[in-house]
Amino acid sequence: MTKILLQTFRLMLAIFLACRIAAAMAVEAPPLLSNYVYELKAGNGQLTYVFGSAHVSVSRAPNHLGQCVKDLIAASKVVYIESDQLAIRIAMAAGLKTVRMERVVEFIDKDTLDALRVARFGSDPQAETKLKALDANALMAGLTSRIPGREQILGFADYGPDTEVAMAARYLNIPVAYVERPEDQWFFFGTVPPIDYARAIVGAFKLMNDRQAAQGYHRSALKLLQAAAVGDEAALLESMQADEFSGFYRSTISARNPSLAAKIDTAVSATAASPVFVALGALHLAGEDGVVQRLGRR
Repeated sequence: MTKILLQTFRLMLAIFLACRIAAAMAVEAPPLLSNYVYELKAGNGQLTYVFGSAHVSVSRAPNHLGQCVKDLIAASKVVYIESDQLAIRIAMAAGLKTVRMERVVEFIDKDTLDALRVARFGSDPQAETKLKALDANALMAGLTSRIPGREQILGFADYGPDTEVAMAARYLNIPVAYVERPEDQWFFFGTVPPIDYARAIVGAFKLMNDRQAAQGYHRSALKLLQAAAVGDEAALLESMQADEFSGFYRSTISARNPSLAAKIDTAVSATAASPVFVALGALHLAGEDGVVQRLGRR
Protein backbone atom coordinates (compact mmCIF):
# COMPACT_ATOMS: atom_id res chain seq x y z
CA MET A 1 0.00 0.00 0.00
CA THR A 2 2.81 2.38 0.95
CA LYS A 3 4.57 1.59 -2.34
CA ILE A 4 1.44 2.42 -4.36
CA LEU A 5 0.99 5.72 -2.51
CA LEU A 6 4.65 6.58 -3.13
CA GLN A 7 4.33 5.85 -6.85
CA THR A 8 1.15 7.92 -7.03
CA PHE A 9 2.86 10.80 -5.27
CA ARG A 10 5.82 10.65 -7.66
CA LEU A 11 3.48 10.63 -10.66
CA MET A 12 1.52 13.64 -9.37
CA LEU A 13 4.76 15.47 -8.61
CA ALA A 14 6.02 14.79 -12.13
CA ILE A 15 2.76 16.11 -13.65
CA PHE A 16 2.89 19.20 -11.41
CA LEU A 17 6.50 19.97 -12.39
CA ALA A 18 5.72 19.44 -16.09
CA CYS A 19 2.81 21.88 -15.85
CA ARG A 20 4.98 24.45 -14.08
CA ILE A 21 7.69 24.15 -16.74
CA ALA A 22 5.11 24.49 -19.53
CA ALA A 23 3.64 27.56 -17.83
CA ALA A 24 7.09 29.12 -17.45
CA MET A 25 7.83 28.51 -21.14
CA ALA A 26 4.51 30.14 -22.09
CA VAL A 27 5.31 33.21 -19.99
CA GLU A 28 8.68 33.54 -21.69
CA ALA A 29 7.13 33.48 -25.19
CA PRO A 30 7.45 36.76 -27.14
CA PRO A 31 4.51 39.08 -26.32
CA LEU A 32 2.05 39.94 -29.05
CA LEU A 33 0.42 42.91 -27.34
CA SER A 34 0.33 45.55 -30.03
CA ASN A 35 1.18 49.21 -29.44
CA TYR A 36 2.15 50.12 -33.02
CA VAL A 37 0.38 53.47 -33.22
CA TYR A 38 1.10 56.97 -34.54
CA GLU A 39 -0.39 60.29 -33.47
CA LEU A 40 -0.76 62.84 -36.27
CA LYS A 41 -3.04 65.50 -37.72
CA ALA A 42 -5.28 64.49 -40.62
CA GLY A 43 -8.28 65.92 -42.41
CA ASN A 44 -8.72 69.52 -41.31
CA GLY A 45 -6.11 69.18 -38.60
CA GLN A 46 -8.04 66.77 -36.38
CA LEU A 47 -6.03 64.70 -33.94
CA THR A 48 -5.82 61.21 -35.46
CA TYR A 49 -4.38 57.96 -34.12
CA VAL A 50 -3.26 55.51 -36.83
CA PHE A 51 -2.81 51.97 -35.54
CA GLY A 52 -1.08 49.06 -37.28
CA SER A 53 -3.03 45.89 -36.59
CA ALA A 54 -2.70 42.24 -37.63
CA HIS A 55 -4.87 39.25 -38.51
CA VAL A 56 -6.05 37.72 -35.25
CA SER A 57 -8.91 35.44 -34.36
CA VAL A 58 -11.90 36.51 -32.33
CA SER A 59 -10.87 34.17 -29.50
CA ARG A 60 -7.50 35.87 -29.25
CA ALA A 61 -8.73 39.43 -29.78
CA PRO A 62 -9.14 40.53 -26.14
CA ASN A 63 -5.46 39.73 -25.48
CA HIS A 64 -4.02 41.37 -28.57
CA LEU A 65 -4.29 45.10 -27.88
CA GLY A 66 -1.75 46.89 -25.74
CA GLN A 67 -3.04 49.14 -22.97
CA CYS A 68 -1.92 52.26 -24.85
CA VAL A 69 -4.11 51.29 -27.82
CA LYS A 70 -7.07 50.44 -25.60
CA ASP A 71 -6.81 53.86 -23.95
CA LEU A 72 -6.66 55.66 -27.31
CA ILE A 73 -9.71 53.79 -28.59
CA ALA A 74 -11.61 54.72 -25.44
CA ALA A 75 -10.64 58.38 -25.90
CA SER A 76 -11.71 58.53 -29.56
CA LYS A 77 -15.03 59.77 -30.91
CA VAL A 78 -15.04 57.65 -34.07
CA VAL A 79 -13.14 54.50 -35.06
CA TYR A 80 -12.36 53.77 -38.70
CA ILE A 81 -11.46 50.21 -39.74
CA GLU A 82 -9.60 49.38 -42.95
CA SER A 83 -12.39 47.26 -44.42
CA ASP A 84 -15.51 45.30 -43.55
CA GLN A 85 -14.35 41.70 -43.90
CA LEU A 86 -17.87 40.30 -43.57
CA ALA A 87 -19.10 42.51 -46.41
CA ILE A 88 -16.14 41.37 -48.53
CA ARG A 89 -16.99 37.71 -47.89
CA ILE A 90 -20.61 38.35 -48.84
CA ALA A 91 -19.50 40.15 -52.01
CA MET A 92 -17.23 37.24 -52.90
CA ALA A 93 -20.09 34.80 -52.39
CA ALA A 94 -22.24 37.00 -54.61
CA GLY A 95 -19.70 36.77 -57.42
CA LEU A 96 -17.34 39.72 -56.93
CA LYS A 97 -14.26 38.65 -58.92
CA THR A 98 -10.60 39.64 -59.13
CA VAL A 99 -8.66 37.69 -61.76
CA ARG A 100 -10.03 34.52 -63.34
CA MET A 101 -7.78 31.48 -63.25
CA GLU A 102 -7.95 31.17 -67.04
CA ARG A 103 -5.45 34.09 -67.12
CA VAL A 104 -3.24 32.46 -64.47
CA VAL A 105 -2.89 28.80 -65.48
CA GLU A 106 -0.39 29.52 -68.28
CA PHE A 107 2.13 30.62 -65.62
CA ILE A 108 1.82 27.42 -63.56
CA ASP A 109 3.97 24.38 -64.40
CA LYS A 110 2.10 21.33 -65.73
CA ASP A 111 2.81 19.00 -62.79
CA THR A 112 1.60 21.51 -60.21
CA LEU A 113 -1.42 22.39 -62.34
CA ASP A 114 -2.41 18.72 -62.68
CA ALA A 115 -2.01 18.15 -58.94
CA LEU A 116 -3.98 21.29 -58.16
CA ARG A 117 -6.77 20.25 -60.52
CA VAL A 118 -7.05 16.82 -58.90
CA ALA A 119 -6.91 18.24 -55.39
CA ARG A 120 -9.70 20.68 -56.18
CA PHE A 121 -11.99 18.63 -58.43
CA GLY A 122 -10.85 15.01 -58.26
CA SER A 123 -11.64 13.00 -61.40
CA ASP A 124 -14.35 15.38 -62.62
CA PRO A 125 -14.14 15.42 -66.46
CA GLN A 126 -14.91 19.14 -66.37
CA ALA A 127 -12.07 19.83 -63.92
CA GLU A 128 -9.96 21.90 -66.32
CA THR A 129 -12.87 24.14 -67.30
CA LYS A 130 -13.97 24.56 -63.68
CA LEU A 131 -10.46 25.43 -62.54
CA LYS A 132 -10.11 28.14 -65.18
CA ALA A 133 -13.45 29.63 -64.07
CA LEU A 134 -12.31 30.06 -60.46
CA ASP A 135 -11.37 33.41 -58.96
CA ALA A 136 -7.59 33.42 -58.42
CA ASN A 137 -7.72 35.33 -55.14
CA ALA A 138 -10.43 33.07 -53.69
CA LEU A 139 -8.43 29.98 -54.71
CA MET A 140 -5.24 31.34 -53.14
CA ALA A 141 -7.08 32.20 -49.91
CA GLY A 142 -8.59 28.71 -49.79
CA LEU A 143 -5.21 27.04 -50.25
CA THR A 144 -3.59 29.24 -47.61
CA SER A 145 -6.30 28.39 -45.08
CA ARG A 146 -5.45 24.69 -45.51
CA ILE A 147 -1.73 24.98 -44.73
CA PRO A 148 -1.15 22.33 -42.02
CA GLY A 149 -1.12 23.61 -38.45
CA ARG A 150 -1.81 27.20 -39.47
CA GLU A 151 -4.30 28.18 -36.79
CA GLN A 152 -2.94 25.79 -34.17
CA ILE A 153 0.57 27.24 -34.42
CA LEU A 154 -0.24 30.90 -34.89
CA GLY A 155 -3.64 31.19 -33.24
CA PHE A 156 -5.04 33.38 -35.98
CA ALA A 157 -7.52 33.07 -38.79
CA ASP A 158 -8.85 35.14 -41.67
CA TYR A 159 -11.12 37.45 -39.71
CA GLY A 160 -9.18 40.38 -41.15
CA PRO A 161 -7.03 43.03 -39.57
CA ASP A 162 -8.60 45.12 -36.85
CA THR A 163 -11.29 42.68 -35.71
CA GLU A 164 -10.25 43.24 -32.11
CA VAL A 165 -10.34 47.03 -32.56
CA ALA A 166 -13.92 46.93 -33.82
CA MET A 167 -14.92 44.70 -30.89
CA ALA A 168 -13.38 47.13 -28.39
CA ALA A 169 -15.03 50.16 -29.99
CA ARG A 170 -18.49 48.58 -30.11
CA TYR A 171 -18.17 47.48 -26.50
CA LEU A 172 -17.58 51.15 -25.62
CA ASN A 173 -20.45 52.32 -27.90
CA ILE A 174 -18.03 54.23 -30.14
CA PRO A 175 -19.22 54.53 -33.76
CA VAL A 176 -17.36 52.28 -36.22
CA ALA A 177 -16.98 53.05 -39.92
CA TYR A 178 -14.87 51.65 -42.74
CA VAL A 179 -12.19 53.27 -44.88
CA GLU A 180 -12.73 51.03 -47.91
CA ARG A 181 -15.75 49.44 -49.55
CA PRO A 182 -15.43 45.84 -50.79
CA GLU A 183 -15.28 47.04 -54.39
CA ASP A 184 -12.48 49.50 -53.52
CA GLN A 185 -10.31 46.72 -52.13
CA TRP A 186 -11.28 44.27 -54.84
CA PHE A 187 -10.21 46.75 -57.53
CA PHE A 188 -6.61 46.42 -56.35
CA PHE A 189 -6.85 42.65 -55.96
CA GLY A 190 -7.89 42.65 -59.60
CA THR A 191 -4.72 44.51 -60.61
CA VAL A 192 -2.39 41.74 -59.40
CA PRO A 193 -0.54 40.47 -62.51
CA PRO A 194 -1.55 36.88 -63.37
CA ILE A 195 2.08 35.73 -63.00
CA ASP A 196 2.13 36.99 -59.39
CA TYR A 197 -1.12 35.17 -58.65
CA ALA A 198 0.46 32.04 -60.16
CA ARG A 199 3.54 32.32 -57.93
CA ALA A 200 1.40 32.85 -54.83
CA ILE A 201 -0.94 29.95 -55.68
CA VAL A 202 1.94 27.57 -56.37
CA GLY A 203 3.63 28.67 -53.14
CA ALA A 204 0.46 28.14 -51.09
CA PHE A 205 -0.20 24.74 -52.71
CA LYS A 206 3.33 23.54 -51.92
CA LEU A 207 3.02 24.74 -48.32
CA MET A 208 -0.30 22.91 -48.04
CA ASN A 209 1.41 19.63 -49.02
CA ASP A 210 4.76 20.02 -47.22
CA ARG A 211 4.53 20.05 -43.44
CA GLN A 212 8.18 21.00 -42.94
CA ALA A 213 7.90 23.94 -45.32
CA ALA A 214 4.64 24.89 -43.62
CA GLN A 215 6.40 25.07 -40.26
CA GLY A 216 8.94 27.48 -41.76
CA TYR A 217 6.07 29.56 -43.14
CA HIS A 218 4.44 29.66 -39.72
CA ARG A 219 7.67 30.80 -38.09
CA SER A 220 7.98 33.62 -40.62
CA ALA A 221 4.34 34.60 -40.06
CA LEU A 222 4.87 34.63 -36.30
CA LYS A 223 7.87 36.93 -36.75
CA LEU A 224 5.65 39.19 -38.85
CA LEU A 225 3.04 39.32 -36.09
CA GLN A 226 5.75 40.17 -33.57
CA ALA A 227 7.12 42.90 -35.84
CA ALA A 228 3.62 44.36 -36.18
CA ALA A 229 3.15 44.28 -32.41
CA VAL A 230 6.26 46.35 -31.69
CA GLY A 231 6.26 48.46 -34.86
CA ASP A 232 9.48 47.01 -36.31
CA GLU A 233 9.11 48.67 -39.71
CA ALA A 234 12.36 47.27 -41.14
CA ALA A 235 11.11 43.73 -40.49
CA LEU A 236 7.67 44.58 -41.89
CA LEU A 237 9.15 45.94 -45.11
CA GLU A 238 11.50 42.97 -45.42
CA SER A 239 8.60 40.55 -45.06
CA MET A 240 6.97 41.96 -48.19
CA GLN A 241 10.04 41.09 -50.27
CA ALA A 242 10.78 37.69 -48.80
CA ASP A 243 9.04 35.04 -50.88
CA GLU A 244 6.74 34.11 -53.73
CA PHE A 245 3.99 36.31 -52.27
CA SER A 246 6.02 39.54 -52.77
CA GLY A 247 4.41 40.44 -56.10
CA PHE A 248 0.97 39.93 -54.61
CA TYR A 249 1.92 42.21 -51.70
CA ARG A 250 3.03 44.99 -54.05
CA SER A 251 -0.37 45.12 -55.73
CA THR A 252 -2.57 44.60 -52.67
CA ILE A 253 -0.63 46.54 -50.03
CA SER A 254 1.88 49.04 -51.43
CA ALA A 255 -0.28 50.07 -54.39
CA ARG A 256 -3.28 50.69 -52.11
CA ASN A 257 -1.47 53.08 -49.77
CA PRO A 258 -2.10 56.30 -51.78
CA SER A 259 -5.81 55.45 -52.04
CA LEU A 260 -6.05 54.53 -48.35
CA ALA A 261 -4.34 57.76 -47.27
CA ALA A 262 -6.66 59.85 -49.43
CA LYS A 263 -9.76 58.06 -48.14
CA ILE A 264 -8.64 58.48 -44.51
CA ASP A 265 -8.01 62.19 -45.08
CA THR A 266 -11.47 62.61 -46.62
CA ALA A 267 -13.18 60.60 -43.88
CA VAL A 268 -11.47 62.47 -41.05
CA SER A 269 -12.28 65.81 -42.73
CA ALA A 270 -15.96 64.86 -42.74
CA THR A 271 -15.83 63.96 -39.04
CA ALA A 272 -16.63 66.89 -36.79
CA ALA A 273 -15.50 65.13 -33.62
CA SER A 274 -11.91 64.62 -32.53
CA PRO A 275 -9.84 62.54 -31.88
CA VAL A 276 -10.31 59.87 -34.53
CA PHE A 277 -8.86 56.34 -34.35
CA VAL A 278 -7.90 54.57 -37.60
CA ALA A 279 -6.89 50.90 -37.68
CA LEU A 280 -5.13 49.45 -40.72
CA GLY A 281 -3.11 46.34 -41.46
CA ALA A 282 0.39 47.01 -40.10
CA LEU A 283 2.06 46.57 -43.50
CA HIS A 284 0.24 49.67 -44.74
CA LEU A 285 1.97 51.90 -42.17
CA ALA A 286 5.62 51.08 -42.79
CA GLY A 287 8.09 52.94 -45.00
CA GLU A 288 8.33 56.16 -46.96
CA ASP A 289 5.36 55.17 -49.11
CA GLY A 290 3.29 54.02 -46.15
CA VAL A 291 0.03 55.61 -45.09
CA VAL A 292 1.57 57.43 -42.10
CA GLN A 293 4.16 59.22 -44.22
CA ARG A 294 1.56 60.05 -46.87
CA LEU A 295 -0.81 61.54 -44.32
CA GLY A 296 2.07 63.45 -42.73
CA ARG A 297 2.97 65.03 -46.08
CA ARG A 298 -0.54 66.44 -46.59
